[in-house]
Amino acid sequence: MTDAPFPNRLDRIEQIILGVAERQANTQAQLDVLSQEMRELTSNVDRVLGRSAILDDVLLELRDSHEQL
Repeated sequence: MTDAPFPNRLDRIEQIILGVAERQANTQAQLDVLSQEMRELTSNVDRVLGRSAILDDVLLELRDSHEQL
């Protein structure tokens, strides 16, 4: 009779460990998605900043040519 609780405890520990492993896998998958989204966002920001710099240059040239006229 004293051996009955022991296997139940082991089963319970195994269930807990399996649950933790499943949550860890889910968390890793979410991190992978977030990492990809962050790379895309960084790429978009770089493109926007690059275009902004070009537009700033164009505006300066337009202002200079307008002043000359």
